Amino acid sequence: MTSLMESLDKDASNQRKRAAVLQGLPWYMRENPSTIMKMCEPTDPEENVIKGMVIGVLSVVEDVKEPLPASYNDVALVIEERIVIRHLGDVPNAFVNLMGLQYMLNLDYPKDLKYTFEVIQRLFMGIGLDSCTPRVHSLKNIERWPRKMSLHLSQRMHLHFLSFVHCSKRKTNV
Repeated sequence: MTSLMESLDKDASNQRKRAAVLQGLPWYMRENPSTIMKMCEPTDPEENVIKGMVIGVLSVVEDVKEPLPASYNDVALVIEERIVIRHLGDVPNAFVNLMGLQYMLNLDYPKDLKYTFEVIQRLFMGIGLDSCTPRVHSLKNIERWPRKMSLHLSQRMHLHFLSFVHCSKRKTNV
């Protein structure tokens, strides 16, 4: 998560903030993101990278050491070890499509990422906001934090999370 935040220090555009929030969210919710988000280089055989992946996002980038790449060669959705949609452009767009596919295909959220998907559904998308688990409900109260304080890592992630939630709310209210 530290490397994600350091990448934002280089370029803090809204799209990169959204990508950082979505990539850091599983860590923040104390879940393992390796089952939902994989990164590979264009020369890597994709079949090996997505092996064992039930549902998730595959990012093809030039440098896999960069946690938040400036550009993507490809971003794809994977369901049951198969790439189902390609050329999604970036991580936020991939997550929107992933949530839509899960809804349309009536797929359950992965059990090991229960809270991550609950945050995306309930807080980012505003669906079923009244029935959150206690862990997710605690995130709803983040807005009470003072904004002018020296921020350590998790607090900075809170603020990026907040800006993502506020942008999502504005889009749904328009």
